[in-house]
Amino acid sequence: MNQRFMKIFTLAIFLLVTGQASAQWSAFASIGKSTAKHSVNITNAQVDNTDVSTSFGVRYQLSPRWYVAASWVDLGESQVSFSAITPDPETTLRQNAGQLALLASGVDIAVEYYLYSNDRWRMFAAASLFTWQSDVTLTSGNLNIEREIDGTDLGLSLGLSYQVSDRITPYLQVRRYWLDANDVDEMNLGIRIAF
Repeated sequence: MNQRFMKIFTLAIFLLVTGQASAQWSAFASIGKSTAKHSVNITNAQVDNTDVSTSFGVRYQLSPRWYVAASWVDLGESQVSFSAITPDPETTLRQNAGQLALLASGVDIAVEYYLYSNDRWRMFAAASLFTWQSDVTLTSGNLNIEREIDGTDLGLSLGLSYQVSDRITPYLQVRRYWLDANDVDEMNLGIRIAF
């Protein structure tokens, strides 16, 4: 684990366990679809840049409108396949490895704010730091090259939730992560359970 990840994780834990005694904890989980925005300009390359996304985590209420959250986010995996036969496919794959459509997984630390709130409906926005790692597979014929890339980047989201009961709140959320290599858009449907 890199040092930057540990600093972010330690800060998140500190924020989650400090604050008001009357604050409310909740756990959440979601499933959705993620799409890597890419600019692969390689002849005879097929790019699989979408996958199923999942996340789960905990959220802590700091005030009636402010929350902090820590979660594990898995945006899926991407793959680039070359259909052209080249005399040296391994060199071709390695030379083009920088033009990938990355999907990633990692720890997301977010600050969330309710933009609108009434008895049941809430519209929220969040800003987050996403410490991620991505395994990308490049294939050409029988040759497979796996590449691991990591980083820490910004994410923003906007969502709408409906409080079914005091404890259960389903939500719909759209997110964008600005990864070093490319942007990733995600739409997910989730549920929060207060405890």
